[in-house]
Amino acid sequence: MHDYILLVDFDETITVTDTLSFVAAAGYETNSISQPWAEFGNAYMADYNKFTEQYKPESRTSIASELAALEAVESVELASVANVERSGLFKGVTHAALTKQAQNVQVRPGVSQVLQLCARSKGVNTVSIISVNWSSLFICEVLKQTCGVSASAANKTSSDDAVDVTVYSNEIEMDELGRGTGSLQDSSAYNLRTGAHKASILRQIQNEQHGKTIYLGDSTGDLAPLLEADLGVIVGQKKSLRETCARIGVKIEPFKSLPRGEILSNINAGSDEKVLFALDHWYELLSYGPLAEIY
Repeated sequence: MHDYILLVDFDETITVTDTLSFVAAAGYETNSISQPWAEFGNAYMADYNKFTEQYKPESRTSIASELAALEAVESVELASVANVERSGLFKGVTHAALTKQAQNVQVRPGVSQVLQLCARSKGVNTVSIISVNWSSLFICEVLKQTCGVSASAANKTSSDDAVDVTVYSNEIEMDELGRGTGSLQDSSAYNLRTGAHKASILRQIQNEQHGKTIYLGDSTGDLAPLLEADLGVIVGQKKSLRETCARIGVKIEPFKSLPRGEILSNINAGSDEKVLFALDHWYELLSYGPLAEIY
């Protein structure tokens, strides 16, 4: 049996929908902010549309040009963070408020079974979440409540901690009393805003752990780690990622085409034609490809 490292995006890969609105709901429950959540989204899209005027999708016809644009989008993400910070939405928010919102999240069918199996299998050395979500605490609570796995933020995990899943993500800054300062950039947490940041964490984990990496993601923001992993797996049917892959020459094959057994090498290493594999349901991970051998 081979050794594997399972790395997974969170929003819309593990979850049915994007969960940032639930994180925001903890802020709205704490504060009387008149600015509706949709207004923050509109401001983000206005900045993103300006960004695409400079980085026109039709001009990004290679993997290198696409990854460069996806890295440059950090300016849009940081502008959105700054906008929310100025509003004071997360000032005074508590861990309890975030934990309460975690119970509203739905995960995709099969997620809990796969995570539990992989976290406790000798064939999988580590299971980690790599996410641009704003709260690793929130992610940990979702995993505990919906998937029945223990989870801890990477910056709070010691070598003595026995957790099923390690979470690499951002964090809401808290004061000494455990209340939000209003900042979404805790200096002790990871700074994850783009796919390039995710790929950097993937490389860090590769250097620290033994095994072949499998990365699961659903969006263009996952393209960098999808291509860098030994096996990149697309979850779901998100049109934007598929259109991007077609534009830059990345081939997408059905996950069902993978035989049961080991990953012998990085599928994309030394090849001009890059290939990702797509699945519709998490259960496919237990029937096809490398993880089927641990089931």
